[in-house]
Amino acid sequence: MLRNQSSPFSTAVATTGATAGLQIHQINCCGSRAAIGINYLEQERFDEAEAICEAQYPACDCFDRGILAGDGQSTFDAARVAAFCNEGTCATFVLPEK
Repeated sequence: MLRNQSSPFSTAVATTGATAGLQIHQINCCGSRAAIGINYLEQERFDEAEAICEAQYPACDCFDRGILAGDGQSTFDAARVAAFCNEGTCATFVLPEK
């Protein structure tokens, strides 16, 4: 989760790495996204809300910054983003390239 970013799913945050789910949330009309760590049990509800959110963004002509992770890194490859949760706090990060 990006620093100081709130989510309606924060009340259902994962408590351990085993319950962590990674979700990608669109944050602007350019198509930039944020990686969010949530409880995997909330993934279906998140997907429904995200579909509504994405549909509300008009198309605009600006730079897509990719997927922004809480560690300050970004990538265009969702497979390189991960989440880890511990004691109710989730962190997201970009994995190193292979």
